[in-house]
Amino acid sequence: MASSVLTWLGHAFFSINSGKGLTILIDPWIKGNPSCHITLDDIKRADLILVTHDHFDHSGDVVAIATKTGAKVVATPETTAKFISQGVPKEQTVYETGMNIGGKVILDDITIVMTQAFHTSETGAATGYVVKFPDGGTIYHAGDTGIFFSMEVLGELYPLDMALIPIGGV
Repeated sequence: MASSVLTWLGHAFFSINSGKGLTILIDPWIKGNPSCHITLDDIKRADLILVTHDHFDHSGDVVAIATKTGAKVVATPETTAKFISQGVPKEQTVYETGMNIGGKVILDDITIVMTQAFHTSETGAATGYVVKFPDGGTIYHAGDTGIFFSMEVLGELYPLDMALIPIGGV
C-alpha cells in the first residue's frame, strides 16, 4: 500500500491504483454525481470494480465502465445477475456468479474480502470490502451502513490502516 494511490472521486466512489499498476474502482458513480469531477471518458483503465450495493449512487456506471475496460466486477450474486442482464459478460464477474459476504478474491497479490453492511439494496445484500495489499497495508470501505457491533471484529481480523466511511455522500 505504500506506493498505492487512493483517490476520492465523489460520494462513495474511490479509485485505488496499486504500486503494481492495478486499478480498483469502488462504487463507481459518475453521471449525475454532483461531487464527481471526472467523466466516463476519463476512465482509461479498471481491473476490478467493487460494488457495495445496487443503488444508483453506488453502481450507476458499473456496466459502462466494465464493458469499456474489461474490468472484473465483484458484487453479490443477485447484483451480479443484474449486471450480467444489463450487458456485463459473465466472464467479467468474479466466480461468474458473484461473491457472498465473507468471500474473498485475490488479484495480483491483493486480497479483497466482502464484508457485511446494514443498508437496503435493490438486489442482494449491502456489503463493504476489506482490501489487503501484499506489503501489509489494509483499507476498509464500509459501503452505506449503519454502525454494527461486529465492525470491531473487522479491525481485529484485518488490522486496518485506513477506513473509508461514506456518510451522506461526503
